[in-house]
Amino acid sequence: SDKLGFNLLIEADGWPMTQVHALTATAFSDVLIGQVPIFHLECGDNMLATCDVRLAVSRDGRHWDMVSNETFLPNGPDQWDLGYVHSGSLAVKDDVMYFYYSGMRFQHQRNMEEQQDDSGKRWNFACGVATLAADRFLAYVQREPDKIGILETPPLRFEGTELLVNADCAPDGLEIELV
Repeated sequence: SDKLGFNLLIEADGWPMTQVHALTATAFSDVLIGQVPIFHLECGDNMLATCDVRLAVSRDGRHWDMVSNETFLPNGPDQWDLGYVHSGSLAVKDDVMYFYYSGMRFQHQRNMEEQQDDSGKRWNFACGVATLAADRFLAYVQREPDKIGILETPPLRFEGTELLVNADCAPDGLEIELV
């Protein structure tokens, strides 16, 4: 099969000291949701890094955009995931999204199996889960908020009699046209 390379980070994001470590994608509605583990390297050493997770989205699996520059799954605050958080799987059940991930107390580094905390306890991995209400985490943001904005979607078909719109605007600042 054909292979395709793409970049999710640029120099403005801190590359090369900030690097994408993987992309875990899950189909959700008509998009793909990607969990993107981000390595934050120290001292130019590719083996010494903290890791957290950001979200990305794609409509075709070949073109991806980061949802934001914000970290989605940060390190800590608990001891077990203080130094390293890595994406796992995503499941949706009863309008709740379950983001499963792994974490460990120490940074990613050489000889991780030899690491011990102050009490002599060896490093360990543990699994965690974070949840979000489904359909409440992606948004379109108007590039020029002082101007009138228009969002035109491709044709949509749906059943039902209600249209739910989440919008951050003045009460009279939203108009919807259905054709």
